[in-house]
Parts: sequence; C-alpha cells; structure tokens
Amino acid sequence: MEITITHCRYAPKWESLQQVIRETTNEPRGQLVRISRDDNGCSYRAPGVYSLEFRQNNNTVLPIRLEIVAVGKKPVSDLDRRIEFVKDDPALAEAVRIGYKNMAEAQREAEAETE
Repeated sequence: MEITITHCRYAPKWESLQQVIRETTNEPRGQLVRISRDDNGCSYRAPGVYSLEFRQNNNTVLPIRLEIVAVGKKPVSDLDRRIEFVKDDPALAEAVRIGYKNMAEAQREAEAETE
C-alpha cells in the first residue's frame, strides 16, 4: 500500500493513521507494528518517507510506504513515477533526474534567500 499526504506540516498522529488503514483494509483490529523513516531520521512527525508495517487480523503483515510532503514541496513518488514512465530511454530518465535535482537546488537557494 502507498499513501501520500501533500501540503502539510506534520505527519498525522499514528493512532489516526492506524484508524484510516483499518478502515481502508477492512481490518478493524489491525495494528501498526513498525514505523521507520527511510532517511533514518529521528523525528516521527516531520515530513519525509516512512516505511510502516500493519499487522492484519490473520497475522500477515501489510507493508506500507507513507510519504508526508511539506507545504510547497513535490512528492518523491512523482519523480519515481516519471522515471518509471521513461525508463526505456536511459538518456531521458537521466534528464528527468537532473531536472528534479536542479529544481530542488533552486528551491533550497530560494528558501535560503528568504531566511
């Protein structure tokens, strides 16, 4: 399962997210059993990409990729999808990667200027 939440300042409380997952999977007693940041960060409410595990009623584990996207940022999954779309053309895929890298650098520079 993949969940992307855009234009936010914080991740939802984990109990709230667990309830949403319970309702969407029809697993009323399911539980989030693992939450980890893909960048090994220590802030568990900050924007970023998280790997979650949700234990279902039959004791199987559903892996979940959660992306919390800060206000004004683009989801990482957008880049992944665009690269997947052009993966058969390595030059085009590299151009997409470079374009996103340049865009991210320009955004960081603009943020630094406003501080």
